[in-house]
Amino acid sequence: MVDDCAELERAEQLFDVPVQRILLTDLPQYLAVVTRVRVDSRTLGPAGGILSSSVVPRAQVVFPLNALVKPIRIGLQVVIVIVRMIITL
Repeated sequence: MVDDCAELERAEQLFDVPVQRILLTDLPQYLAVVTRVRVDSRTLGPAGGILSSSVVPRAQVVFPLNALVKPIRIGLQVVIVIVRMIITL
């Protein structure tokens, strides 16, 4: 219960740190928190190109012609966030 935990930071402050707290009143038999970010990557060079996410295809990185001097590996990470879960925090 949040009312019982006076030392908890405000909900806005929880977004500033990479650690999330899970408070339980009873110890469950099992608790699993699983997260894995999908990384899409490819090599782009002076010819430019587009890198699209396999998670959200509308999420793209566009490099125009001559934006890069030499070929480099570009990575794109996209995480789907459920808005109503954030609002409840």
